[in-house]
Amino acid sequence: MALFTQILYCILAISIVCIFGATREGFSQTLVVRKLKLEIMPTKLLFYLFAFFLFISCKKDTNYQGPDERYLNGVFVADSIYKIGTPVMYTSNGIINNQQIIKDYLLRHVPQYSDFIWDSTSIHKVPPFKIEIFDTNRAIITLTENYPDFPRTRNIVVKLVQNSASLTVFRSIDSLFNQEFLIDCNQLADLIKANIIVSNCIVMSTSTLPTQFCKLITEYPITKSNGQFSLSYLNFVISKGPYILGNYCRRSESGVITQLNESPLQNLGTADTVIIQKLKSILNKQ
Repeated sequence: MALFTQILYCILAISIVCIFGATREGFSQTLVVRKLKLEIMPTKLLFYLFAFFLFISCKKDTNYQGPDERYLNGVFVADSIYKIGTPVMYTSNGIINNQQIIKDYLLRHVPQYSDFIWDSTSIHKVPPFKIEIFDTNRAIITLTENYPDFPRTRNIVVKLVQNSASLTVFRSIDSLFNQEFLIDCNQLADLIKANIIVSNCIVMSTSTLPTQFCKLITEYPITKSNGQFSLSYLNFVISKGPYILGNYCRRSESGVITQLNESPLQNLGTADTVIIQKLKSILNKQ
């Protein structure tokens, strides 16, 4: 509307200048004395120059910004099948990518864990996920959590907290409280999940192990590459400490919506082993 009004004003101004210029030109032609004509010619030239500069000033405003394509908009639904990454083992001696070594370790130490995906023919379905973006800052996420006994669907109100050419991150408005034992495996699991924010922890002593109650805020990282959007997930197994003196612990999770924070994995103890698998689900616009 502002641009349309500006154009109307410019057209009106140019019309007035042209009419006034034509009047001046008619008047100059009625003059007989050559001297007067020579005096009027520079004035007429000024009128035309003024009209030209008015026209230039009325061109489209180059500062106008249309919709920013970096921002997602609309409704996106996650694809039903994961795009898998190769499992990676982290130890105090470095990173191991040999898949047979990782499989042998899991077979010996964590035989019950079967959520790692070893090849593209293994079909592990993604829990339903939908994000409906109302504007550049707010959205509602609908996701299904597949608990063993009772899957449940939740609607989560989120806000935009990070946006770049390669990554968009939405954060839940509401927080949750989480209860867990205060042991090394749980603390490391909290640290490697880059998009699970743990804060305001209160530690309470119990008859078994110290327990911490923490505030949790969840983020939802959406990566962008070549016009394609995807949601990031992690599968992981953590083993810490030797099998003696009660210092050993293990923690495993699968299908966690988060990116990996690799920094805590640079300082593992000599008896610590962490296996990570990154997964993605393509987000399709509806």
